[in-house]
Amino acid sequence: MRIGLVLGGGGAKGAYQVGVYKALCEAGIDASAFGCIAGTSVGALNALLFAVKNVEDAEKMWYEMRTILPRSKSLFVVLGILNAILNEIELRPLLLAAGVGLIFWSFAAFVIYRAAAVARRFSFLRNDELRRRVEEMVPELQQRASPKLFATVARERAFAHPWYETEYESEWIKERVHRQNDPGKFMTKWVPEYVEVRKLTLENQVSTFLTTSAIPLALPIRKDAKGWLCDGGIVDNLPMAAATNLAECDALIVVSLNSDDAPTAQTIQAIIDRKWADATIPNLGAHQKLELIESVKANGGNWLLGTPGRRTISFENIIVIAPSRPLTTIDFWGLRFIYGTMNFSDGALSKWIQLGHQDAEQALKAHALTKSARTAPSNRLGLV
Repeated sequence: MRIGLVLGGGGAKGAYQVGVYKALCEAGIDASAFGCIAGTSVGALNALLFAVKNVEDAEKMWYEMRTILPRSKSLFVVLGILNAILNEIELRPLLLAAGVGLIFWSFAAFVIYRAAAVARRFSFLRNDELRRRVEEMVPELQQRASPKLFATVARERAFAHPWYETEYESEWIKERVHRQNDPGKFMTKWVPEYVEVRKLTLENQVSTFLTTSAIPLALPIRKDAKGWLCDGGIVDNLPMAAATNLAECDALIVVSLNSDDAPTAQTIQAIIDRKWADATIPNLGAHQKLELIESVKANGGNWLLGTPGRRTISFENIIVIAPSRPLTTIDFWGLRFIYGTMNFSDGALSKWIQLGHQDAEQALKAHALTKSARTAPSNRLGLV
């Protein structure tokens, strides 16, 4: 049985995953026990860190994280407000309740999204120090045989989606881009791209780790020959699809950094199917899409189940580890970003590492994992 470790994104909250990894190591399960480690944003950086460093060095490096990014509370306040607006976190009801109404909201949304478009070529912070740290670790990765590493990036794609009805405007666009034969509605959207890091050159490995953690507006996003790329967290913050469908893992340990919307073992297959379809459909040719449409029609009409490369995983073989309390020192909508995602203070990091260790011990205990385990990695988890 191949086991995958999935690490979610969340900025400074990634310290929680260090505590989880410490508990795993104490149970005799280090990075070499996994068939793959898949991460998004800081989760991808932690995947690299765990693959090349022992847990003590990983924890030490996390306490040095505050030196990697410039610290500016006023800047993070602005970013926190923008983050809240873009995600509509409790903000629209507040505006309506205050009598501001839809006119102000429409104007605010227009301004923010236009600013987000301009931000493709602009960032508040630089990632020079982060780049230096990644460049130090990437060569060490080449000296180790396992595990496979996947980093999730968000890529902007223009494509025809076969499960959305086409319309006049869509057909006009397809004609202009010579895609008339593509069935479905033509659209432009950000989709997940799961990058197997070891298959890249050293330079591209570094770029991938920087891109997966490039929060729009905060850090520089990237453009390559295929288009724009940025923080994978905007499309798939828990890249379970990479671990199951690409690395062919039969069991998962999933580490979420959000206490309020962490998946359950029973809901994970549906999440995997949706994200896998998002990542796969844009890469299909017109003929493959037509074949997919006919196949799905013949098998009940659920197009998520017909996506090429789809695999299933038993919920009994999934362990979900999530914070037992919110990872923020001030739990209020716009401030969660400032005092959670961007809070690299020693006090916060220490608390979150301890909480990760505590939560992981409880979760692993429920699956009969013990420190005295000496069997093959596939059996250490008490999975079936």
